[in-house]
Amino acid sequence: MALDEEPEIPSPSASFDAYQVLLQSAAVSATKAAIGLPQDISYHRSLDRKFGKRLDTCSDRILSITSQLLEYAEAGNSTEGTSNTRSKKGKGKRKLDSEEDIVDGFHSLVVDVMDQLLERTDTCLDVLLGRNKPAAIPINPQQPSTTATKAPRGRLDPSLAHASYLRKPQLLFRSPVDNTNAPTPWIPKLKCKHHAVVPLSQSISAESFVSSPHPYQYEITHLTPPMHLLNPPSSPTPPEPLASSSPVTYISHVSQLPPLIEAMRRAPEIAVDLEHHSYRSFAGFVCLMQISTRTQDWIVDCLDPEIREKLECLNEIFADPAIVKVFHGAESDIVWLQQDFNLYVVNLFDTYHATKVLDFPKHSLAALLEMFCDFTPDKRYQLADWRIRPLPDEMLVYARSDTHFLLYIYDHLRNALVAPRSPQTQSQHQTPLLGVLRRSADTALRTYVRETYDAIGGTGAGGWDSLSRKWNRSSGVGGDVQAAVFKAVHKWRDDVGRSEDESTRYVLPNHYIFRLSENPPQDLPALLGIFHPVPPVVRTRSLELLDVIKDAVKHAALQPSIETVPMIVTDMDNEVHAVDVGNEEAAGLWDRLRHSGIATAAKVAPSSALFGQTLPLSRPPPAEHSASSSSLFGPSLQGSASAPTNPRYRDVVARIHSTLVLAPSLTLERVGTAISSSEPYVKVSDQDFNAAAQAEIPYIPPAQRQPILKTDPNADDTIVVVGQRPKKRKRKGATSEVVDSPVTADPADPKKRKEQVKSESEGGALEPFDFDAAPNILDEPGPVAPPAKKRREKGAKTGVQYGNFGAPPRNMSEVKSGNQSHTFR
Repeated sequence: MALDEEPEIPSPSASFDAYQVLLQSAAVSATKAAIGLPQDISYHRSLDRKFGKRLDTCSDRILSITSQLLEYAEAGNSTEGTSNTRSKKGKGKRKLDSEEDIVDGFHSLVVDVMDQLLERTDTCLDVLLGRNKPAAIPINPQQPSTTATKAPRGRLDPSLAHASYLRKPQLLFRSPVDNTNAPTPWIPKLKCKHHAVVPLSQSISAESFVSSPHPYQYEITHLTPPMHLLNPPSSPTPPEPLASSSPVTYISHVSQLPPLIEAMRRAPEIAVDLEHHSYRSFAGFVCLMQISTRTQDWIVDCLDPEIREKLECLNEIFADPAIVKVFHGAESDIVWLQQDFNLYVVNLFDTYHATKVLDFPKHSLAALLEMFCDFTPDKRYQLADWRIRPLPDEMLVYARSDTHFLLYIYDHLRNALVAPRSPQTQSQHQTPLLGVLRRSADTALRTYVRETYDAIGGTGAGGWDSLSRKWNRSSGVGGDVQAAVFKAVHKWRDDVGRSEDESTRYVLPNHYIFRLSENPPQDLPALLGIFHPVPPVVRTRSLELLDVIKDAVKHAALQPSIETVPMIVTDMDNEVHAVDVGNEEAAGLWDRLRHSGIATAAKVAPSSALFGQTLPLSRPPPAEHSASSSSLFGPSLQGSASAPTNPRYRDVVARIHSTLVLAPSLTLERVGTAISSSEPYVKVSDQDFNAAAQAEIPYIPPAQRQPILKTDPNADDTIVVVGQRPKKRKRKGATSEVVDSPVTADPADPKKRKEQVKSESEGGALEPFDFDAAPNILDEPGPVAPPAKKRREKGAKTGVQYGNFGAPPRNMSEVKSGNQSHTFR
């Protein structure tokens, strides 16, 4: 390869084909030359200096060209969106100065850069040929943000969370609050039905009220979606930031409602949200209503009495099927609009249902604001006291943000819903967008239902049974007194909340009800000592609450306990019967069972502690169940009675028989072959006993027995201890006394034993052995070994003993050497 002569390189922009051919030929020739170099190139450099100089010049040129290419690639990465800080940090690191740089960082400096260049080239070709498409849902589009990316933390100011100093605004409402516990249904109070297809009188008539309580049910179910709803814009226009947009319009007077209605009438869609308060009211009420279009935001003060009476005029917009009403999580908002303002929504689009259909990981409005708008709301104000007037700026910003970005999110969700789906989804009869509209229509058909209290069953959202199940405390109120106190206090809280128009949480928190039921107080100090702190309503009505608890305890003590009545299951079907088994008129076991109701008609209790009052009161007498044999009374106890066919009953009888234990007794013979049903027991005399049976020997205490002497020379009662060596006894010089009774020879001495046998044979016959007077080995006290006394040996060493080894030597006698080895046995 001639390095001195450089060929003319054509311009790639003028003739790219010629440039490409020349580039490939140069790369091929350079590769062949590199392969042709010898392995021992250092040896050839030492032989020919000109060859080494030319080799160094070629290497420097290649390193310089490679470094320039790396700089160009780094500059291209910075222009493709890489931050300036990153390009500055990487400056100077993409340079090859010596052979060591190639050996150490060839993969990171050359290979990685080539991979990035090839990936960028592939991406640019796809964009040029139109192979890749933009995402259907752009995540975090580039737009200015008005708040910090991190949500503020910490607790909300207590004065904003609960303004206890405020007077109840519901006292100034024109329509008085109705908290009566009446089972009658709530009837809508519409004065005019806008955009009606079915007349108002027919919609809320008495005949159709039970089946169609919603006045706009026909209009919602027969709605045709407008075309602008089904055709979303391909590139939604982002809304203006809250800081730079026009200020919000705060409506605090009735005269400002007509301009609001006129502006909404021109908009094809509006966003609506509500702020509700329920802590200082039994049923709750709406405090704010936020409404937004594409260009303007409104906040309506719903606590003003005049505005509250005139808000029904918004039905002209809310019931218009041509205007889309966008809500997020509208299940509660729909009910609150009906309860407070007689407002009904037609053509609803709930963004919450859209997130469910699209299978988003999070479904809250805050998650949607962060995903599409890069806006993080301060969710601490969600639980703020919205009765405060005037509202602080932070609460106004939070209320406005709920609807200001909602139409922009609505556009993105529609684009995702109408985007091409998988073949399985496309084959369905309805698209995802129509599925969201169907779910939103079901939400719009919700109606306000007045909450009633069920004192007996405790059902409903505010019932005592629902509370105990929610807290998993059903077992904690199982006693008669505890259950009575729990139900009485719970009902007292509901009655006081309705009369004072306070929420049940404000009157008495839930955990205090369980405390009062577990430990019912006896006096007023004990009652007040349970609360920390004492709720305001309880402080003013403490004597009333104490009387309720005492009455509940008194009535629970007078009523008989259900748990004391034993229960017997007479049938294994779905019905259960309680049978009184406490009848003592029956003489025997089976007679008592027959009198209790198993063989006759069962005495059925009207209620059960397990199943309540759902037990049937009328039932035909069950079939008679009797066993053909018994382990206690033998066969044929009830005559010719068929055995029961129920396997569960046989299992119960078998378990009862298995628990009966018979004491050991003598073997008896049955008299006769058959037993009459009138005489289930037969008296057996002593003559019927088995002759081969041995008579029982009575037990005689040792103190009443006669003294026994050993007279049988063949009897040997010596107890031999195996495995122990006999101890040596020292001889004693004591003289033995002469006894008139015959002396028994020692069986251990053969000489004395032989002499005794000889004398007995000369004397005549032996006397018979008296077994009754023989001593009992079990009655004789065993030998008590005296405590062994350890004698201290002379010269024994005292101190700490180390098992079987001797004590360590003294320090003076130790061998002072570096390497010691000890052998222990």
